Amino acid sequence: MDGPENVQDEIKASVCKTTVKTRPVPEQIEMYNLSEDPLEQTNLAHPRFSTPETRVIQQTLARILEEQRRQKRLEPASGTVPGMPSCSVCGPSNPHVPGF
Repeated sequence: MDGPENVQDEIKASVCKTTVKTRPVPEQIEMYNLSEDPLEQTNLAHPRFSTPETRVIQQTLARILEEQRRQKRLEPASGTVPGMPSCSVCGPSNPHVPGF
């Protein structure tokens, strides 16, 4: 017989891998006029397609975004994030976490 003789002979294991970004992702801004460009073909934030008018709009949107970022907390001050498992869920008391 090639396999385990019973279910208890099977080995279960979980692996947690932590990755750390060492370089930030380059910033990419997209801005489209959905009335004139509903398929989002022309990125008005790209220097090739920007105009004085779209640059003013982009600056206004950037100020609004920065204001919203200051007003809202982007990450929890303490505790865990619901739905986001941490490696602490893996261990001897819980050797198998479904879905991982």
